[in-house]
Amino acid sequence: MHPRSLVVAVLVLGPVLLAKGAVAAPAVGGTVQGTVIPPPRVDGPASSHIGFLEPIENPVTELRQYDPLPEIFVYLEPEGGGAPPAEWAKPPVAAVVWTLSSSFTVPVLPVVVGSAVKIVSRSRETHLLWSTEAPDLFPKDPLGPGTSRDVLLGTETKVMQVRSRSVPHVTGTIVPLPSRLFARLDRAGRFKLENVPNGRWVAKVWYRTGWLSVPKLFPFEIAGKAVDLKIELPDPLVVQAGK
Repeated sequence: MHPRSLVVAVLVLGPVLLAKGAVAAPAVGGTVQGTVIPPPRVDGPASSHIGFLEPIENPVTELRQYDPLPEIFVYLEPEGGGAPPAEWAKPPVAAVVWTLSSSFTVPVLPVVVGSAVKIVSRSRETHLLWSTEAPDLFPKDPLGPGTSRDVLLGTETKVMQVRSRSVPHVTGTIVPLPSRLFARLDRAGRFKLENVPNGRWVAKVWYRTGWLSVPKLFPFEIAGKAVDLKIELPDPLVVQAGK
């Protein structure tokens, strides 16, 4: 398959006319929505545990393909960098619920820096959770069936891999972000963010362990109108080194 490295942004913006010397209207903000389109076939991550056999080809029915969408989210940051609006940088008052059953229901959890995360167990097993990146974050006592644990994230945007010592295949990723201008995807790859402040923005795409590497960024402008983005991901999906 020939590599495709294309990110297409389709913007739906109304014209903005402002007479010379006129005072601009108060910023209202707008909606950013769109669709993320992955390559036709994405190879799943290799198993890091001994004891799992490679899938056997079925001559009658094709094996179910790996779906990358649950491990993808879209994040908006101001064009050229800089701090996000202060009102969007505040963590939510309520804890973000992260459910654990046979695995984490959300494999990649984007949250605002400083958020509280409540891990709720719906699993039949007992888990002792830990993270190399944040060794003091999780309680030392195990998480049993029907129980929960509250963890309070710090002020760093350090990505944390969360694992279970008792059930090695259970892993999840917490991605702390500078603002809540992020959106996870539905099963069709769609996302939506409302009341995004006016200004110029860049859409970034996270996949599994880091930001996707793309040939160039496509900025867009919010001016009180809706913006539709069509983001076609490169083939293969490559995460930026060191990110």
